[in-house]
Amino acid sequence: MANTSELTIEHIYARALFDVAVEMSSSVEVLKELRFIQEIYEGYPEVQLILESVTIGKTSKQEVARKIFSDTLHKEVMNFLFVLIDKGRMHAFDGIVHYFENLEYDREGMSDGIVVTATPLELTKLKEMEDSCSTFFREKIKLKNEIDPSVLGGAKILVEGQMIDMTLQARLRDMYAEMSERI
Repeated sequence: MANTSELTIEHIYARALFDVAVEMSSSVEVLKELRFIQEIYEGYPEVQLILESVTIGKTSKQEVARKIFSDTLHKEVMNFLFVLIDKGRMHAFDGIVHYFENLEYDREGMSDGIVVTATPLELTKLKEMEDSCSTFFREKIKLKNEIDPSVLGGAKILVEGQMIDMTLQARLRDMYAEMSERI
């Protein structure tokens, strides 16, 4: 999880927001809102360009953020966004979300992982894989689905530095190795 011996801007801001969120018993909701902001960043890169721009004034950036997010974000997350804008730290937003997520996972006794597939997984399938991984690793696992078109079939799961390769390529490689040994 998060390496607390390494203090970066991302760590410091994530910890500050996390402490406030835990104190308010709203860390799960705050994480959802941070992810929502990330989705806006990914879906509308021009928003990220505006909020991270060094040539656009803080007041203008805050007004853009207010117009986009004020109806969907809690006051504390909105204020946090304004602090990042005021301090010129919006460039660190993804890292802040990452470390906030790690802090929340640690609090919940969870680990995160990645499942790599050729096409996006349906939420029910992703949940099934999380449940299976949680049983296998004997701790709660939260998986993110990453897409890699080179995966011909199946999935690769990476959790805590371990990889479970259930791809078609891995099965064919294993079959080839087994057949080579028998010849």
